Amino acid sequence: MRYIAALVIIFNTAFCHADSPFNWIRTNDSLALEHDRQIVWQFNYGKQFSKPHFHPLNLPGGKTLTWRSPPDHPWHYGLWFSWKYINGVNYWEEDRQTHNSEGRTSLQNIVATPNGDYSARFEMELDYHRPNKPVELSEHRIININRPRDDGSYTIDWDATFTAHAESVTLDRTPLPNEPGGESFGGYAGLSIRLAKEAADFRATSSDPAFEQQLERMRFRASQVDYSGSIDGSDGGITIIDDPSNINAPTPWYVIRNTKTPMTFFSPTIIQQAPMKLSRGDSFRLHYTIVVHPGQNTLKAKPIGKTKKPQRVLYFTRNVGYYHSVVKRTGDALSDSERALVDMCKRVGVEVTCTKDGRVFDESLDDYDAIAFFTNNDLTSQNPEQEPPMTSEGKQRLLDAITAGKGFIAFHSSCACWRTPPANNDQPPQVDPFLQMLGGEFVSHGAQQEATMLVTSPSFPGMEKLAPKFSLIEEWYALKNFAPDLHVILLQETEGMKGQMYRRPPYPSTWARRHGRGRVFFTSLAHRENVWVEQPFQQIVLGGLAWVLGNVDADVTPNLHSVMPQVGDATPTSK
Repeated sequence: MRYIAALVIIFNTAFCHADSPFNWIRTNDSLALEHDRQIVWQFNYGKQFSKPHFHPLNLPGGKTLTWRSPPDHPWHYGLWFSWKYINGVNYWEEDRQTHNSEGRTSLQNIVATPNGDYSARFEMELDYHRPNKPVELSEHRIININRPRDDGSYTIDWDATFTAHAESVTLDRTPLPNEPGGESFGGYAGLSIRLAKEAADFRATSSDPAFEQQLERMRFRASQVDYSGSIDGSDGGITIIDDPSNINAPTPWYVIRNTKTPMTFFSPTIIQQAPMKLSRGDSFRLHYTIVVHPGQNTLKAKPIGKTKKPQRVLYFTRNVGYYHSVVKRTGDALSDSERALVDMCKRVGVEVTCTKDGRVFDESLDDYDAIAFFTNNDLTSQNPEQEPPMTSEGKQRLLDAITAGKGFIAFHSSCACWRTPPANNDQPPQVDPFLQMLGGEFVSHGAQQEATMLVTSPSFPGMEKLAPKFSLIEEWYALKNFAPDLHVILLQETEGMKGQMYRRPPYPSTWARRHGRGRVFFTSLAHRENVWVEQPFQQIVLGGLAWVLGNVDADVTPNLHSVMPQVGDATPTSK
């Protein structure tokens, strides 16, 4: 069982009204809001439960939407959060006699604040550990519940930040059916809702896609999912909305609709497609909005079952100032890199549109699933080739599109766009929003030479067949201004390199990161023509492209500080 080190209940009752239909019900183990003497919601945190949870969540009139400890899975707790495996230890299932899991979720302290306007706030600290063993993962959780609206609906804002305390932490799940050792029920972990027995005929709907068939088990990606139906003539349901800043957003979901058992369950499962690995000190945040509502689902869902269009990539290769030979065209013929990318993408069924016209960003980008860049300098400036520049508005449209979910892959000198001006005494230098999105910035480069890449993320798409380290001749960029949330894939080994700019510890050369809902991938490789046609580089590109297009999932947990602990001293002083 778990142990609560501290419990504080703060009552903000200045605005309570004696004639209000609402009332607080509070005990040492729970806080509940009632309306006309019927429970609206109740949050339970007593030591008799292995995990804090909401139950019941009720509709107006008292119809209960959740089910706590059903006979088939007594460790299901209405609305709750649980990891499945942490470092191979099971935190989900419980012994049916002791009600303990192999791994313990320990509530260390909680501050419960029922407000006078009948909203509420819970702030708590939780530890994840094996019995009588050190903490491996901690969580700071804040839950805010608004006052029910006039129609009886109410919103639960769930915000959690997790921090690794063990030297390494692996968050894992039961393997999926198509994986070695997989099970039909594989892939669950995280925030979950088990709906009431009476909700067996509820139907699930997602933001995209909608379900034309309600299968017993459904896995898909979506920004939100609703489960709605009717209980004894009262219509209602629950919607979970995924924050686009969450890891792996839009989140993979796991939905069960078994009308016989019955089992009506749904969960946004960020590790469904792949385990997540953390190093000591790594943190990440999960944020969800849960809406309990009367009436039927109102999601504007997208239909499925139509012919899928080929994915399209826009490849933009306009250079300003120095023009890289690998993207320079002769007449109307495509450049070496354009031909190589078109050929690579053709092999995987992706269409590529190549352009040097910056005005394309003033138009709709909806026809493209991802944008690729091989660019440099200020792209809103004129160049000697008289290629139409980007406009400032087009640049912002590009950044907005990536934030909203457009994939972005960039090569080599793209990190030299809109470079940071030197610092002055009056104002610190401001990194351009484009470089903030990209995740790093060009400093300088030395002579082309043979150097070594260190693979720091061997499970990332495209890296599986690469050696742990490999060497090639390239033009190697020294980089700076790394985003703290980089997932570093390749590290530049600097030992033995010729040039002042390389006299520094190893630093990131290829990485992935999330930017809002968008997936961003960058590699500093790609200067030399021969590199574009060699297998290692093509594996790197196709893996990164598959990820930014959303065709594969990957663990992109930030690892900058674990692979590069001396990051604060990593920028070369020589420019």
